[in-house]
Amino acid sequence: ARDASRAGAADLLHSATVGAAQLVRAVEDALAEREARRAQASGAEPPWLRRTRWEPARIGVPLAGASPEVSGYRMLRKIGEGGMGAVYLAERVHDGAQLALKLLAPALRDDPAFFARFVREYKLLAQLADEHVARIYDQGFAGPHPYIAMEFLAGGTLAARIREGITPLAALRLAAGI
Repeated sequence: ARDASRAGAADLLHSATVGAAQLVRAVEDALAEREARRAQASGAEPPWLRRTRWEPARIGVPLAGASPEVSGYRMLRKIGEGGMGAVYLAERVHDGAQLALKLLAPALRDDPAFFARFVREYKLLAQLADEHVARIYDQGFAGPHPYIAMEFLAGGTLAARIREGITPLAALRLAAGI
């Protein structure tokens, strides 16, 4: 073990406790690490870091019937929903840019605590400037809909990446980036 560590081993597998699946995973991770080092040396993006490229038309749920109206934006698809409201893929009317539009649920607009939390989220996110955080463009009110307009990232979600299958090494690298 000491000799292996000195030779540059990233991890050790003890023969008394390792099973076939663990051995296969360790070899796959070692091969992925070698490929990542080669890619880094050549300046290419390693495969475990590549984002899944999805067309915006395939993301989310098509809007059936009436959708919320927000002046200056055209709703294209619903891409998420949570306890505070919904997120839509929207097109900004004046320039055609696609962005994510987060709308506070109308029922929560009248709740001072939720409304304050929504405004605080905007203020905090607007202060951040990092490649790993979606840019915030605007905040406003459209009838009963307080909204935050933010950068739409078509690369998908971390949850989707995990469902597609991710090696422990790739997970560690993504976590380090986050």
